[in-house]
Amino acid sequence: MTEPGQDSRLDRWEHGEKAVIRYAPYATLTFSIVLTLASIGLGYEGGWASLGPTLAVALLAALWICWLVTLHPTWIDDRRTGAIFYAGLLAFAAVLVLRAPWFGFFAWLGYVYAYTALTGRWRFAGIVATAMIAAAAQIGGILPRSVGILIAWLALVLFNSALAGAFAIIGWRNDQQKEIRKQMVADLAEANRQLAATMRENAGLHAQLVTQAREAGVLDERQRMAREIHDTLAQGLAGIITQLQAAEQRPEHWQRNVANAAALARDSLAEARRTVHAVEPAALEQARLPDAISEVARRWAEVNNVPAMLTTTGD
Repeated sequence: MTEPGQDSRLDRWEHGEKAVIRYAPYATLTFSIVLTLASIGLGYEGGWASLGPTLAVALLAALWICWLVTLHPTWIDDRRTGAIFYAGLLAFAAVLVLRAPWFGFFAWLGYVYAYTALTGRWRFAGIVATAMIAAAAQIGGILPRSVGILIAWLALVLFNSALAGAFAIIGWRNDQQKEIRKQMVADLAEANRQLAATMRENAGLHAQLVTQAREAGVLDERQRMAREIHDTLAQGLAGIITQLQAAEQRPEHWQRNVANAAALARDSLAEARRTVHAVEPAALEQARLPDAISEVARRWAEVNNVPAMLTTTGD
């Protein structure tokens, strides 16, 4: 993963590379024309009569580049359009070099556009073709007419091809590294997207679990209250009914039975309030379980006049 500073340097490098591809042809073409004019003025080239056709070819080359690169920068990315542009560029460069060797500076663009206009092995073919034109410019812009000139031209072609090929390999490796970096950035973005989706899914699952836990808590509370009602209120009501029935059957003891029923009613009411407030039974608030059970047994024995004995084992 590249650092932000490295990414910015890469962006600046790519921006500068695009600027060179877009505007360097005009600079090299102008420079070649200036050198040609100076050469004619100094008498090293043909007369001024030969300048007109040369400038016309240079103008056509500029229009060719302007239409296919400057005005339509995306066309060069197309494989077929890029090949057509590159073939036209080399044709203009070859004609200009044969008319004036100073246009070898313009022919140098063939090395640059071999990367952007061509693909695969065609890049090396373009480099060799550019090296042939550049070698012709280096021997004076003439066709090899003798064995010596031919050998010199071939030597220059080999040298130019080897030098440009080395730079081509370096550029190809840099392109591979840039593609790897772009793929890494794309993979990282996809991983972040999946992570965000997973986090959203986990948030939904968490909300679902909270809802289920709340529903389970409500169910547990209902079951607890049901047990409390069964263990306390139901028994208290049963005791009240028993005392009232005893009062009907034994009128002579009705006051004691009614008093017992009232006491059971008060206890049941207290237990009902504690159940609603989810607190412990009254007997367990200030006493241990064995003591609370012993007190319940004692009160039951007093109410029902039945002896009761409680035996506890352990703590």
